[in-house]
This record gives sequence, C-alpha cells and structure tokens, in this order.
Amino acid sequence: MIDNCPETLVDDIVAQYTQINAEEDKDKGEVVVQELVKHNEALHALSILRKYEEQNQFRNLDLLKVLRSHEREISSRLL
Repeated sequence: MIDNCPETLVDDIVAQYTQINAEEDKDKGEVVVQELVKHNEALHALSILRKYEEQNQFRNLDLLKVLRSHEREISSRLL
C-alpha cells in the first residue's frame, strides 16, 4: 500500500482552520479575522474524510486509524 498522505495531515488541516489568521486587505487596509472552528464542525469534517477514505478503492488503513483516533479525541472533549 502506498502512503501518499503525511502522518500529520489531519493535524495540519485542523491547525490551518483553528488558528486565528489576520490578513490585511490591501485595498481597504482592514484586518480580517478568521473564525475558530467549533468542535462539531471539526468532527463533521473528520467524518467526511473518514467516509471518503473508507469508500476509496485504494484506502489507507493508517490514515483511517488516525482519523478515527482524532474523532474519538474530539468527541471526548465534548463530554
């Protein structure tokens, strides 16, 4: 099985969307702050990625384990 996904793929995706990104709008000089991703939104995104990988003909079992692990971890934070 060929692993085309880095082990930190999910961490990188979550980090990209959870950090507050302030960008200056060059035209208006305004600062745009990106909203933080909520737990339920992160769970939904992980669920979609997991389902995609499960349905993929060339599914990556290591990636599935990581996605399930992250789903459990985030779910436990909601309790």
